[in-house]
Amino acid sequence: MAYNVASQLKKIQKQAQAAKKVVKGDRPSYTALRLYTFCNFYLSSIQQGIQSAHVVSELYDTYEDDMAPPDRLLYDWGSKHKTIIVCNGGMGQDIVDGFLLLEPLCQVSYPICAFNEEYAAFGATMDDVHTGDETGPMTAFGLVLPDTVYDARPVYTSKGGVKRRTGAWEYGVHGVSYHKWSSRTPEAAIMDYVSSKSLAR
Repeated sequence: MAYNVASQLKKIQKQAQAAKKVVKGDRPSYTALRLYTFCNFYLSSIQQGIQSAHVVSELYDTYEDDMAPPDRLLYDWGSKHKTIIVCNGGMGQDIVDGFLLLEPLCQVSYPICAFNEEYAAFGATMDDVHTGDETGPMTAFGLVLPDTVYDARPVYTSKGGVKRRTGAWEYGVHGVSYHKWSSRTPEAAIMDYVSSKSLAR
């Protein structure tokens, strides 16, 4: 029992030290990365998995392995982390709306990409399509996020015994706060969206 406690304490100390390291600017260094995908909930579980794989392919087609933050994040995720969280993105227009909301927020720091399925995948021919474009509906999109964002928790204020959301998000380890994303940061808006979505089924 004593060994387990000592081992756990050592793990906590390492996490705390990692969380304390801050890079230049206002973004803390991360210790883990995840790809979050948001898929059309009318698709089956296996189809949502396939759409997520399509998103990965689109991401690598879009970003190059250079030193820009989004590119670096994507290649770091692909080489060291690899975790994918598949979420329920809602219906067709919900997918489009979610992507249009998050794309400008992610542009500078986080890789993001959408995937449009071809009409042929739905059994349609170009005779059935009146747009003249083979590109079909957007079925999924995804973005890579660091633990300093996806592990952040909403910040509350208490007044008169009533707790209220401030709009900010706070990242910490074991109750110790290391970074706060104010309500005006892209990260706060990103987490507002991500936290509103359930896991895909």
